[in-house]
Amino acid sequence: MRREGQIRLEGDSYLLHLFFSCDPLHEEMKSRTREVPFADGTLPLVAPEHLVIRKKLLGRPKDRSDIEKILASTPVDHEEIESWVRRLAD
Repeated sequence: MRREGQIRLEGDSYLLHLFFSCDPLHEEMKSRTREVPFADGTLPLVAPEHLVIRKKLLGRPKDRSDIEKILASTPVDHEEIESWVRRLAD
């Protein structure tokens, strides 16, 4: 499935969304990633605010559940989230 600025890849045991830089949010996401160990290398992770933003914009039932779990376990900047969501939802 292709959408503007993204592609969804499905395998037998995985689902992967790739988002391409086509909005200022993507540059902000890139600037705030952190590297975590994974296998023999590292894996970049986006800030929790940015994950919440993407999930809010997708708006699926699973995303709402994921957002609740993130907000219950991770401190986030709510103003940043709402600012980006208002801007991108227009």
